[in-house]
Formats: sequence, structure tokens, C-alpha cells
Amino acid sequence: MIVNSDQPFQIVYAIFSHEFLGLLLESYVVQVDEQGRLSYAYQNISSANAKEFDSGLDKTDYELIKLMDSMQPEVAIKPYMKKTSLRPKDYLQKVFDPKTEDKNIQSLLFQNLEIKRSKILPLLIGKRLFETSSDGNPTWKEIKVNAEPAKVIFRFEKGEFNTLYSPKVLFNGKEIKLQEKRGIMLCNDPAWLVMDQQLFH
Repeated sequence: MIVNSDQPFQIVYAIFSHEFLGLLLESYVVQVDEQGRLSYAYQNISSANAKEFDSGLDKTDYELIKLMDSMQPEVAIKPYMKKTSLRPKDYLQKVFDPKTEDKNIQSLLFQNLEIKRSKILPLLIGKRLFETSSDGNPTWKEIKVNAEPAKVIFRFEKGEFNTLYSPKVLFNGKEIKLQEKRGIMLCNDPAWLVMDQQLFH
């Protein structure tokens, strides 16, 4: 065990990219140092070990942990496995291998993960969310989870021969410049977007 539950710790949530399944979320506990900062001592927290860290968790954390457990690659693929001697990890690879791919299972997996993200993201309001680094550090870049929703309005411009329209996204009365910046769409329905280290919905 890397994190000592008798010492100060904090639960955090992290976005990571899976080679086949795209953006997924995972829960971690991180040891807190004497200055109250997150240290490099961290470990995954799941339903199996959550009770060890009960003093730092609330009801929402338990719900998030359970949902995130269910979207882990080897768990997410299990409902689609027919009788096979392959391990879940190998079966997942087979489903996405261009030579043996199964587009139907891929589609079902993506739909299932989208539903899970739509349940997880609202529960992250008030929690600490991070982007995982390429070396696996789950506290690489913090993402502010905005509690207030953004507003979408449509702008219309009447031309001589046609009418042009474009969406405009406002947050706290200011326009979010979607075309000038790179963003990550975490969930399509309902829409959750990461941009400038902020999570908008």
C-alpha cells in the first residue's frame, strides 16, 4: 500500500486516455504533505479498498468509485464476452484489432461508457479533478469543475442570399471561444467540455 490511511490524504478523480476506449475516469487517493499539498504518493481506490479510506470519503465518493470501477476496460468488456478462454484484456484487444474487430461490440461499449460518463460528471461538482500525465501521474493538471452551467445561444446573420448561423457558448456572461482553442469533449449527451483546465457543462 502506497498511501497510509492514518496520515492525511485526499481523494481525487482523474481523466485518462485508453488506447481503445478513449477518455475514461479513475479514482485515486493521494497522500497530503505537511503543507497540505498533494504528494507523489498515490494509489487507485476502488470498491474493494474504499473502506480503508472511509474517513476521507462521503456518499458521493462511494457512488463515483463504484461508477468508475464499472468503466475500467477489463470490467466494461465483460458483459460482451461470449464463452471464451481469452482474458478480458485480450478479448478487448481482439474486438479492436483491425483483423478481428467487432464493430457491433465497439459501438455497444462506446454507448455504455457514454452513459457512465453522463452519470459521473455531474457528481464531480465540488470534487477535485485532474488530467493524468503520459507517465501515469493522476494529479498532473488540475481541472476546475464548474458548478454553474454554460449557456448556448445561436447567432444569426442575414446575408444577401442566405442566413448564416453559429452557436455561441457563454459562461458567466463571457463567450467561450471554441474555434480558437483546443478542447476535449468528455460527454456528448449531455455535453461536458474540458477547455483551459476547466470543465464546462
